[in-house]
Amino acid sequence: EAAGKPLNTLEGLKAMKNGFLMAGLYAALAMFIVLLLDFRNPKHTLVALAPLAMGMVAALGLMTLFGWPLNPANMIAFPLILGVGADNGVHVLHDYRSRHRGRPYRLGHAIGRGIMVTALTTILGFGTLMISHHRGLASLGLILTLGVTCCMLTALVFLPALLQVLSVRGRRIISI
Repeated sequence: EAAGKPLNTLEGLKAMKNGFLMAGLYAALAMFIVLLLDFRNPKHTLVALAPLAMGMVAALGLMTLFGWPLNPANMIAFPLILGVGADNGVHVLHDYRSRHRGRPYRLGHAIGRGIMVTALTTILGFGTLMISHHRGLASLGLILTLGVTCCMLTALVFLPALLQVLSVRGRRIISI
């Protein structure tokens, strides 16, 4: 039977949190379906999305480590990071599929450089939000920059290493 502005604000924040959570889930499901249509194999789709998942976990871990809170102003970052962060793993996996022919995999220079340059331009674009005097926008810029950076690093370091280990062990994850 309680009412008033504080309870309305609390309910609004809960609805916002649930909305962002649902948006993230819908975005992840849509991306999975698109990549499943591209790779035609759920295992390959999951491998392509692994850097995104690891990047998101790393970003959340760094936020916790440095005491940066997850709040309504920066929760919108995560559905945005999903779209941007997924690209990197997809490019690496396509490079693997086109170049791996029974020998140890090494990330192609052009693909690695392309991923790095596109991620850095995105990081710079989002990073400019950090200089905002509005704390919410600055927080959003920080989380977006952190998330895209973590996704780029996992795609350029973790995924090629995983694919190289799998190719050396002879465990082919991709039919060529």
